[in-house]
Amino acid sequence: MIHYDFPNTDVPATTELYVAAGLDVLLQPRITLYRDVDESDGVYVAFTMQHGIPLRQNAELNLIGGIGVGSKANNSYNYGSVENSAITDGFIRAELPVTLREHVTLTPSVTASALLDGAVRAAMPHDDNVFYGATLSFEF
Repeated sequence: MIHYDFPNTDVPATTELYVAAGLDVLLQPRITLYRDVDESDGVYVAFTMQHGIPLRQNAELNLIGGIGVGSKANNSYNYGSVENSAITDGFIRAELPVTLREHVTLTPSVTASALLDGAVRAAMPHDDNVFYGATLSFEF
């Protein structure tokens, strides 16, 4: 589950459920399906590949690239006037997981994304974006 909050904006918070499947082979292909259960009632599917670069003992820089496909409801909610399903974006991301304690990991990341669909690009003021984030995960 992911809960999105958009502080200092008029965009309402929303929640997604997601499931992923991947293969433990070269470039680790993976598919992740996100289903908004709150505001958009839409679906977004990300197809990714990943490569890890060992840095030192127990540290690895993960490089991830992929494309995303949004349903009509997802695209209408996220991009306004877009009224169709489409390949919405392409992205590359770098992540550096840091183990804080057993079963607790902090993963800072930087992502560069580009909107690919013409209608999606036309609907947005910024076609290409760079954003930063951090994920705190607990394993049990």
